[in-house]
Amino acid sequence: MTYRYDLKTNKKAYVPFLVIGAMVLVALSTFLFLEPIIAVIITAVALWVASKMLTSMKNIVSSRIETFTEGFNVYLSDGTKLEFEYSLISHAGLITNTDFVFAYEESLDRIVQLPPVFTDFSDFIEELKENVPCYRDYTLEEGQTIIDWLKIELGITNDDEESSESEEIDEKNDIEIEK
Repeated sequence: MTYRYDLKTNKKAYVPFLVIGAMVLVALSTFLFLEPIIAVIITAVALWVASKMLTSMKNIVSSRIETFTEGFNVYLSDGTKLEFEYSLISHAGLITNTDFVFAYEESLDRIVQLPPVFTDFSDFIEELKENVPCYRDYTLEEGQTIIDWLKIELGITNDDEESSESEEIDEKNDIEIEK
């Protein structure tokens, strides 16, 4: 099944379109009070910026999730395709604080976080629940990200990194002292 980006679910998605329209109208209004050559330059720049913004919006709207029996693919707005196999997903679930869904493949150290801006997103969640036995709902602490939570869950904390670095420094210091 294909779950496409849905502009209706993201209320802020219309803001760039309003900005583009306002920018073009303001640029065109410069013909009323500026010299024609300056107004043409301003309008040309505004149209160029508007076309770049529209291209970006088109890319965002082209984002989608495609599911199949063995897994799912996520097509990001930058054209990247992420492939996930249900059997390789080690952690997955709904982040109740944000309503984002995530899937993590520990063997490939790959994660995707999906906002609820896709059509029939609840159907995608149900499909994920049916195919991934490790699926569960998570509530994160204030300011905590799913990456932070995963580091703790997998035993990869900054304390471990700092302590291993300090042990290496201590060993180097011991060697220098012995010389």
